Amino acid sequence: MFKKFIKYFSLVTFGIVLSVVTLELLVRLAGAKPQTYLRKFSRYHTILGWEKTPLTEGKFRKGDVIIHEKINSRGLRDSEYTYEKPSNTFRILVLGDSFTEGYDVEINDLFTEILESKLNTSSFDSSSIRYEVINAGTGGYSTDQEFLYFEIEGIKYKPDMVLLMVYPANDIFYNHKSKYGNYNKPFFQIRNDSLILTNTPLQEPYRQESIKNLFREMALYPIVTQIILTKYPRISQTLSHFGFISESTLAATAANLNSISDSSASSFSVYKKYNNFFMNTAWQKTSRIIYELNKKSKEIGTRLVMFYIPDRIEVYDSDWKKTKEKFSLEDHEWSPDVPSTMLKKISDTSNIPLLDFRQYISKKELGDSVLYNGIHWNVSGNRFAAEFIYEALFHEKATVKQ
Repeated sequence: MFKKFIKYFSLVTFGIVLSVVTLELLVRLAGAKPQTYLRKFSRYHTILGWEKTPLTEGKFRKGDVIIHEKINSRGLRDSEYTYEKPSNTFRILVLGDSFTEGYDVEINDLFTEILESKLNTSSFDSSSIRYEVINAGTGGYSTDQEFLYFEIEGIKYKPDMVLLMVYPANDIFYNHKSKYGNYNKPFFQIRNDSLILTNTPLQEPYRQESIKNLFREMALYPIVTQIILTKYPRISQTLSHFGFISESTLAATAANLNSISDSSASSFSVYKKYNNFFMNTAWQKTSRIIYELNKKSKEIGTRLVMFYIPDRIEVYDSDWKKTKEKFSLEDHEWSPDVPSTMLKKISDTSNIPLLDFRQYISKKELGDSVLYNGIHWNVSGNRFAAEFIYEALFHEKATVKQ
């Protein structure tokens, strides 16, 4: 009996494998290509959860976009910078997530590179000061990890300014979570009016990555995951929990809205006018983390500035309208204005300048001009972000004076 079971099991397994291999060959012949999964460029960190692997280089494919990813000796997607700051140098340290790391653009098209070039070639400053814009963005990070990175590593660069890139559509929710997919991440609690890190050292993820990479490197992978994301949201959340679908991909899919309720928070809950207990706590914690980052910055003579990164549904009315119609969202419950309103409160309370990119874009009257590729900025989005930072902080008519 047992031998028969083994025989039938082997035949079924062989049939499944043969079918998958055949489908993989067919979709590749049809022109589909596998994506490159960016976790290949990261490694485990006992406090941060993960960090970019120093001196790693390779191609990253996402849909039709292929970029070259090169990490320097200190784990930054940037040029080499010494900890010791050269004389006559003004340093800007940029903290952020995948928007800052620049998932969808080549290094020369990244807003930090454009800003650095503009600062060093513009005539607004007649002095001999040289500007360095250091990109410390890491995909998947939220504000808590960016704060810890500043304490552990960023402070060593002796920056004159810290630019905190805040993406509320992801950051707020994950500032109150101890996991990102199957990766552990730092978790703060506020106790006796103090910010306490509760879960270090972090446990290293289970060694399942070789199996997952086998699936991720198939041309079938993006096709199958897209079907699951749009048709079966609960299955997609389970796969995300075990790391087969990235959290950023899950958050970017409107199907995630199906799980939103007062008892089941998700990252999209950031747009709810009357937040549940989870999101209220997440916003309180975010505010406290930013307060502590500002405090640390002042202690070393550095100025903190916040930059608000809006999601595309906050920028394009048509995107928000489609989302409302598809999921029957009511205006009295949901609004794309909630993140900007909350960040403005944090800015006013802590006296930290806030660069509102959403407001800047609206004043430019770009219409349907596309600044995004999926959820991230494309080349145009990065260019406008660099111009906004320059105009707001460094132009002779700057709205935020140094």
